[in-house]
Amino acid sequence: METKIRKGIFLALTPILAGGVLFLACAGLAAEKTYNIKFAIIYPTDSPSAKAEHGHFIDRVAELSNGRILVKMYGPGTLGTPPEYPQLVRDGIADMALLFNPYYGDINPLAEAISLPFVAKTYAQAVQVTRQLYETAPGIKAFLDEYNMEGLWYCAGSSPTFQLIKPAKSLEEIKGLKLRTSGGTFTYLVKAWGIVPVYMPPGDVYPALRAGVVDGGFNPLFYQMLFKWYEVAPHFIIPSHVISTPASAIVMNIGVWNKMSKADKDIMIKAGLEQEAITVDKWTKEYRSLPELMKKKGCTIVWMSESETEELVKLSESAVQAWIKDNSGGKAIIDRIKGIVEKLPAK
Repeated sequence: METKIRKGIFLALTPILAGGVLFLACAGLAAEKTYNIKFAIIYPTDSPSAKAEHGHFIDRVAELSNGRILVKMYGPGTLGTPPEYPQLVRDGIADMALLFNPYYGDINPLAEAISLPFVAKTYAQAVQVTRQLYETAPGIKAFLDEYNMEGLWYCAGSSPTFQLIKPAKSLEEIKGLKLRTSGGTFTYLVKAWGIVPVYMPPGDVYPALRAGVVDGGFNPLFYQMLFKWYEVAPHFIIPSHVISTPASAIVMNIGVWNKMSKADKDIMIKAGLEQEAITVDKWTKEYRSLPELMKKKGCTIVWMSESETEELVKLSESAVQAWIKDNSGGKAIIDRIKGIVEKLPAK
């Protein structure tokens, strides 16, 4: 009798045990899923900037996942051009992309607010503001939703400086000159300072400077390392502190993101936040170190005094107001940014 009872219990438990084993096997398989992620970036993949701004993330993801998650960079023009990156991510052509806000003024105009002059005074502030805007501001968060994207981490671009073909020592001396800009909010900015903005993609700048089509540029110093513009425009005027921090969002296709386990998502976020901190530190240090490097290359560097930089701040207010006038919802975004910055550390 006892034997029959034991046999009955065993037969009754067999389907449950089998189901449990199957569940654990499936869970194990899900946890061990592999990914080969296509990451569209804005720099050539073999450039120092690509390594500095994305290398840690890629290596760290591979390390934390034991090689199951591999991220490969694709430079501009490989999967598509940077202005096309939101569509590439939406359509699954790229799994991830770095979205440099100034490229998307037509489809995500409110995000450009962070690039307005002196809105954020440090790179660390700019990153925190960008994160909160993408996560909470309705008009900006809607951009991610529309293009089926999940924000992973954020970074602030190098603050621009005045670069000139001919030497100058003050803002007064460069009023009326034609300076190359990357467009977007920089157009409002240089106009407010009495300078003529000329939009030009990076690939056209060197020949334009050499031919004197423009008198110089309002360019980030780190571009000099990429494009060697200093060879034809070797004179720089640099404000005493950061002018503008054009921000970027690193995003992922929501379909790919949703297929990941929580553990794998945690790996992506952890590696991204580490890379974010590294990039903020890089830009902060380079604002002082790159001018010294340019000096060694034969360039002239003029640092604006605190009073001259404050004059730029005052003149910049008209650029902010012009941007607000042209962008519905702009005032609410600026007010939101000011509220965020007030709660952040000054450095």
